Amino acid sequence: MRCDAGRLNARCAAALLIGMLLVACAETHTKRESVYGAGVQEGSAAGLGPDGELHVAANISSGGIKLRSAESGRLYDAVLSYCADHTEPRVVFEPGGDSGARAALTLELHGRVGVFQGFGGETNRMDLRLARGVPLDMDLGLGVGESVVDLRGLSVRALRVLGGAGDSRIVFGDPNPEPAGHVVIEGPIGDLSVDRVGNSNASDVRIRGGVGSLEVDLRGAWMRDATILVEAEVGNLKLTLPEGPGVALWVGNPWREKVELAGYERRGDTFFSESYDASQRKVHVRIEAGLGRLFIERIDRT
Repeated sequence: MRCDAGRLNARCAAALLIGMLLVACAETHTKRESVYGAGVQEGSAAGLGPDGELHVAANISSGGIKLRSAESGRLYDAVLSYCADHTEPRVVFEPGGDSGARAALTLELHGRVGVFQGFGGETNRMDLRLARGVPLDMDLGLGVGESVVDLRGLSVRALRVLGGAGDSRIVFGDPNPEPAGHVVIEGPIGDLSVDRVGNSNASDVRIRGGVGSLEVDLRGAWMRDATILVEAEVGNLKLTLPEGPGVALWVGNPWREKVELAGYERRGDTFFSESYDASQRKVHVRIEAGLGRLFIERIDRT
């Protein structure tokens, strides 16, 4: 990969880092598993804040995150699996109290000071389950590994995801009961898949791929108007268009002149679905082109 000045500098730096990590650690690892958790009543007693919102910050530098909904009555449950020689966990719950501050849950798996984490048998993992019905504001930092963020059954007010160097999948499996102010998802290196964005209940969604394929599925139960920005860098982009709302699609060059969409009308540089003008819900999608191919799939109601 040639590392010219410009937008790919961070990608090149990350690629070089991965190369160093691959040869950095070949000794024996002491595997350890730490378990954390609390019930919803425990969290409420400790102070979830006046509106019951919980800010969740989960970060892992080497390894992957698996996130899903918790069992009934549980505020959170976390199992952290890691190499104790090179990694240390940190889990902190900070009450919100009556001052107006929101409660915060922080979970981290980071390398020890002066230690370089690597891949020589080191398998770190964070398995996190979060309460249903508790409004969540989430910041997720995914590490070098495979991650799956399944938001089915969760109440998400805001979501920010920064991928690591690995494959990541974000799934809005069910309609989100909370209006989400914004959703930002970035995947620097590795394949990134974002499924059922229409269930996010977000008005502003920004998805940026890096070096790897990018799949964005816009289907779901659109409950409000939305603006979607999809930025591709190096790799193919597959976009699945929703069948419910009216869709206005703008595609950047050099892809724009190659786009042909049955059932869509081109007005200037924008493609409009046949139901756009009469639709109660409208979704505006902007595609910034990258180095790769664009595939657009339209799935009818039938």
